[in-house]
Amino acid sequence: MPPTKKTARTVKKVARKKVRSSKRPIEGVMRSKGKIVARYATGKFQWVASTGEKKSISWRTTVLNNLLDQKSDGENLTVKDLVDRLEKGLDREAFDRLTDFIGITPKMFSDNLGIPFRTLNRRKDVFKPEESQKIFRVASVFHKAFQLFEDLEKARSWFLKPKKALFGETPLEFCKTDLGAREVEDFIGKLEHGVYV
Repeated sequence: MPPTKKTARTVKKVARKKVRSSKRPIEGVMRSKGKIVARYATGKFQWVASTGEKKSISWRTTVLNNLLDQKSDGENLTVKDLVDRLEKGLDREAFDRLTDFIGITPKMFSDNLGIPFRTLNRRKDVFKPEESQKIFRVASVFHKAFQLFEDLEKARSWFLKPKKALFGETPLEFCKTDLGAREVEDFIGKLEHGVYV
């Protein structure tokens, strides 16, 4: 028996609800004392960005603290400390935190950054140093986008849409290499200063 119009509409509604509910709901973005904090409604996860971060080491420390789910007391970290931490490798929870924050699936991350999907699935504990650097690279660039927009949904939308200034690629796709990530950071800097690109 062929489906009626009514049952076809019901099936579409159910499918749309499933797609919407697959994203983790955001409780909100709060601003206080020069910080922007995005919290998930579950309360298990948050991402902090300071609006006053000027020095490179300061915001990179904040990114690492967010990935490791630590308090932002890492002002004493040096570049050497950051490099050592990445050499040890980031854990699976840091990766999951990042994909949740950006709003992408592990498969999308894999497709865009050259880490095979089967490799991602095998990593239950700690990522290799090269993989950790890719994760940190994407986290750093997205952190900058979050600081710029001060709104998680706007930052996500911007990060996942193709840009003319990036030769028709998305900022996520452009982060495959260090050079590409620096180009996206420069692009964000131009937007911050009101330069038309």
